[in-house]
Amino acid sequence: DNGGAERLNEYSPWVNNRYGGGQGDEYIKFIVETLKPNIDATYRTKADRDNTGIMGSSMGGLISLYAAIEYQNIFSKAGIFSPAFWFAPESYAHVSAKGKQADVKIYLLAGQLEDNGSVVADINAMYNTLRNAGFKEQEVIRATHPDGQH
Repeated sequence: DNGGAERLNEYSPWVNNRYGGGQGDEYIKFIVETLKPNIDATYRTKADRDNTGIMGSSMGGLISLYAAIEYQNIFSKAGIFSPAFWFAPESYAHVSAKGKQADVKIYLLAGQLEDNGSVVADINAMYNTLRNAGFKEQEVIRATHPDGQH
C-alpha cells in the first residue's frame, strides 16, 4: 500500500522538479528500523538477511531498488517490476556510487508495451549499471514480456 497523495514523495528519495519526491529515504528507514523489527518480533519469521527481500512495481520498483542498494546488509533480494526510473534518473548514479557491498539477487521485469518501450530501455540501462557496479551476471536477472503493459 502507499500513502495516497504522498505516494510520489514517499517512494522516491530524490526530488523530481515536476512531481515532487524526496522522502523515500525516511520511508525505507521506517521499514528497516521500525516495521521489519516489529514484524520479526511479533511473528514467526526468518528474520536473517538471506530470507529478507523487497519488491515493488512502478514507483514501488524505484524505491525497492533504492532500498536493496542502500541496505545491502538487510536485503538479499529485490523484485523490481516496471520501475519508474524515469522519475529519478539519480537512481543510476546511486547504484554506481554505492556499488556492490554484498551478494544481492535483483530481478528486473518490464513489459515491451510500457511507455513505447522506454521501461525496457530503462531496465536494460539499470542492468548495465548494476553489472558495472560489481553485481555478477547470476545476481541480476532481467526479463521482458512482449505483451506486457504497465
